[in-house]
Amino acid sequence: MRIGAIEINPGAALAPMAGISDSAMRAVCLRQGAAFTVSEMVSAKALTMNDRKSLALLRWPADATRPAGPYGVQLFGHEPDVLAEAIHRLDGEDFDFLDLNMGCPAPKIVSHGDGAGLLREPAKAEAFARAAVAASRRPVTAKLRLGWDDATMTGTEVARRCEAAGVQLLAVHARTRAQQYTPGVNFEAVAAIKRAVGIPVLFNGDIASADDALYALRQTGCDGVMVGRAAVGDPFLFAQIRAALAGETPPPPPTLRRRLAVMEQQVRAMCDEKGKGRAMREARKVAAGYMRGLHGAAALRKAAHALTYYTDLADLMALAQRYNS
Repeated sequence: MRIGAIEINPGAALAPMAGISDSAMRAVCLRQGAAFTVSEMVSAKALTMNDRKSLALLRWPADATRPAGPYGVQLFGHEPDVLAEAIHRLDGEDFDFLDLNMGCPAPKIVSHGDGAGLLREPAKAEAFARAAVAASRRPVTAKLRLGWDDATMTGTEVARRCEAAGVQLLAVHARTRAQQYTPGVNFEAVAAIKRAVGIPVLFNGDIASADDALYALRQTGCDGVMVGRAAVGDPFLFAQIRAALAGETPPPPPTLRRRLAVMEQQVRAMCDEKGKGRAMREARKVAAGYMRGLHGAAALRKAAHALTYYTDLADLMALAQRYNS
């Protein structure tokens, strides 16, 4: 599978997730076998206004080595001219491909016609994609949903229009905007999108194991999968999916020592990049994810959600060892 001239190794990609897929998360997932990663979504309009916070969301730390593996920057908006200007401003940044957000269901995003709001007007989605392809020196991909709601299932039309505009890969979240993140995913609707286009399509939604990945591919004929929420606290999932797709025996689950070491590595990287105050607040969700499936998980998650100082992380690790020794 390729994104333009970029060769993509078999496996699962890390989905872009606001407030989650920061550089620390991306680095950990790449080291654990992710096929590629994508930044948190960034406002095209904010980039045209030289917003430093937006630039920080897509950059790798200046004092850190970027891990090997393709990396995409995701932009959202709805105005083609604004998008083109934002892309030109990113010419000197370190990334491999550009991803367009056509799937975010958040009210503050869709109320402006951004994200999944583009699914309500396929012609605007196409114009947005054409502007990106014309302005970008890098390949362009897009992430979308099945449609706005059950009465507006525009995903297949938007996918065709994106392909016609020059988009080179699609990731499809197998729900409508109205469904948000529940209930279950719609395999047949994704399969219809896959049949409608000739470019690679990734399945996204409820992939939490190697078996989930294999089942989704069998049901839809997609070229790969993209993992989102299940990767929070479980970057080891990428190695398991990669092995399964290659017909190999998946590696065993990580030992407690390895799980805690990777968690500490990720949180330390967050602190280095963002400062300990902000990073430890954001690390609560990350650490709680690493506690899933352990003995004493309820108490461990409670402790994770109380993280305030970096020293609290050592206390959490010691508590996990006591429960699981």
